[in-house]
Amino acid sequence: DEDERKERIWHLTQMFEDMDKSREGIIHPAELQAYLVDPEKAAQFAMMCRISVRSIAGLLEMLFHDGTNYFTLDCFLDCLTDVAEPVTENSLMKLDGQIKATAARTDRGL
Repeated sequence: DEDERKERIWHLTQMFEDMDKSREGIIHPAELQAYLVDPEKAAQFAMMCRISVRSIAGLLEMLFHDGTNYFTLDCFLDCLTDVAEPVTENSLMKLDGQIKATAARTDRGL
């Protein structure tokens, strides 16, 4: 429900701030991986994302697959808050919109 989602966002925000050792407002893959070396923190991260600890490596591979070398808080929350939610028509429409926006930005850049 919405209260659980707000609580998850709060916890993920706290984790992001703990990971952001440079205090730049962004986290790099190395900062995220260093944070997740601690088994307790990895378990907490998995619990907040509602995935298994075993699934963290696959999630990180997916997040950084395109060469992204940092995440802002907004992007971090957007990617992880609802990662375990089932696919719905609404989530597909959101994804479609993101793909179209990316394609439009790419077209303008050519």
